[in-house]
Amino acid sequence: MDGLLLAVALLSWCLCGVLLTVVGCLALKTLSRLPGDGYNWRAGPNADKRGEELLREVLAEGEFQLLQDRGYLDVPSPHTEGRIYRIPLDDGLVHVYEGGELTHRLCLQPVEYLPRYDVIVMHKLMINADEHEYLERANAFPPLFHGW
Repeated sequence: MDGLLLAVALLSWCLCGVLLTVVGCLALKTLSRLPGDGYNWRAGPNADKRGEELLREVLAEGEFQLLQDRGYLDVPSPHTEGRIYRIPLDDGLVHVYEGGELTHRLCLQPVEYLPRYDVIVMHKLMINADEHEYLERANAFPPLFHGW
């Protein structure tokens, strides 16, 4: 009986070590990507510039400046009257407003690295092209408190 208890304890200790290692590696990977990095070894040195140019092409006149000024882009729902998707300029969740009230927050990320402006384009195009699939793919969370 003591041998079985020792084996279970050793196995638990090993699994905890593996879990901590995986979580630590994921945390390092997440924290190593600094906001404003102009170069990503997978995307190349001009990826951010090309992403900005694409976003300017996709947005209506003046929307890019509003994005820069406010720090977010509001995309109206193509199917639901009064629903607005608020896409942040910096990393973060997309906030969904219905009738001016924050109803939920969405998390949808690309599988591979994309520059920030490309992620904004991704959200906007997915919402406009197939809002239902966008909502199916996104992880939804309730508002935290007081509109945050």
